[in-house]
Amino acid sequence: MDFNKLGDNGLLTMLALHRMAQMARENNGDDDDGIRIREIPDDDQNTTTPRGPSNSASVTSSIEQLFHLDEKSSAYLQERKYEEAYGLVKKQYKLGSKFNFAPVLVKYYVSLIHTDRLDKAAKIRDELTSLIQELLESSPEELEKYGHSLRQKSKFIEAILFYQISHRFCETEMNPADAVSALQGCALGTKLAVTELLEKHKVSKQTVRKHVIPEMHKFIDCLGRFKSVEKKLICIVQGLCLHHVEHCEFLVGDVNAREASIKRAITSMKDVLGSEAEKHHLYGGHLNNLGHTYLVKDRPGDAASYFSQAIVAKKRAEDYDTQAEKLEDIKKSELALQLARRQL
Repeated sequence: MDFNKLGDNGLLTMLALHRMAQMARENNGDDDDGIRIREIPDDDQNTTTPRGPSNSASVTSSIEQLFHLDEKSSAYLQERKYEEAYGLVKKQYKLGSKFNFAPVLVKYYVSLIHTDRLDKAAKIRDELTSLIQELLESSPEELEKYGHSLRQKSKFIEAILFYQISHRFCETEMNPADAVSALQGCALGTKLAVTELLEKHKVSKQTVRKHVIPEMHKFIDCLGRFKSVEKKLICIVQGLCLHHVEHCEFLVGDVNAREASIKRAITSMKDVLGSEAEKHHLYGGHLNNLGHTYLVKDRPGDAASYFSQAIVAKKRAEDYDTQAEKLEDIKKSELALQLARRQL
């Protein structure tokens, strides 16, 4: 079963439609991607007017371009594209020393993670967050999107950094629906980045356990702040995020933490959704994964009980993409149940 698919039920469709509307708003603009640098005077201006929100004459660029101006301008100089280099260096000059220091903070953060200086890495992350808040007009979703672009370039540590920064922007986001959407994307992106990092042995399990997973739990706690968003939708998104967390806990071998995360998801879905919880294949998936957790803990009786519950829930689920996917998922729980019973 693919937990990363949102399914076709009403609540998750609501979240998907919100993301589609956001994409449509972005695509309707010209070259403006919604991320703005605060207004900076032109070369021939001499003013002490406070810098406020940018307008159409302001310097605008995507956050990705802003964090890579230096390497792009250097490349242009090497290629003898002097006009292009001039434009970028001029932009760097106008941005000032504070913004040009931001890429250094990113590199510093990565080096701290690789050398297990996790407390210092957290401080640098918070320093970079404050700098971005000061210099950019950006939203949680834009930072989440930048995290995805870094992950697609195999810059997994940098991606995790920006997912965590996005979460901090969510805490002050004026649009709760945007924040909820971004937090779910950040949790998924973090899980995918962690999976790649551990598979390629680029970071230790201890780093993920101490620096990454606690931040993912903060994503989930943050969801509870948005009282204006439908409680059922928050519950589903929390369930998805908890799946991403428990998967990371599985990867680092933290069985007890994984058990607690899965139980939290199951309890929340039962409390908020009641009998409707079984309509979501997410619920059956959590029951199934709890069964696997008990197999690892050498508790085959408890494992068999949860595999049996998972089979019932999956048969009642209404949001599988196809009937074939549903039957395949049920079969996995049935095979796991047979394994648990053989260990009794």
